[in-house]
Amino acid sequence: MPQTPLDVFKAGKQHPVPYILTANKGELAPKQGRYLIPAYLGLFSGAAKTGVKAHALIFDRVPAGWRSEGCVSFHAIELGYVFGDWDNSSGFWKGIFNMAASSGVKSQNPGLDETDRYVAEMMMRIWTHYASKGDPSVDGLITWPAWDKTTDRYLFVGDKPEVKTRYSALATEIN
Repeated sequence: MPQTPLDVFKAGKQHPVPYILTANKGELAPKQGRYLIPAYLGLFSGAAKTGVKAHALIFDRVPAGWRSEGCVSFHAIELGYVFGDWDNSSGFWKGIFNMAASSGVKSQNPGLDETDRYVAEMMMRIWTHYASKGDPSVDGLITWPAWDKTTDRYLFVGDKPEVKTRYSALATEIN
């Protein structure tokens, strides 16, 4: 590759398709988090240059059983929700147990409950709508604006979706 992906996006040379950048709140710990949000802001700058809509997401849902054992929302935990494994039918949760264990989790059973089902259903609706329409806003569920420098809005998903502001401030708030 002649340039890094970050440089391609900063220059606005990426393909002109909308995109979502997701970070899990647990990834924003001071060690690695200080680099993640600034890198994402660089990726968003290319969207502004090309007129492409890019959406920011901070995900912070952890199943109740693992949360009670000290687990934080680590890299890739959102995938169980995006792909609808609210009941552990695919074995996803067993597959990511070792990552959860790094937070002190002892039980392989994540303790999935009705909130996990709700979050999974909601995430699947948003991602399906986004894939078919290029817009993650779903009538009756959430209006998720594209990120832009002036409004600095992002979607926060914990137990429910909520649009928040000050995305770029997350880089300094974690240090």
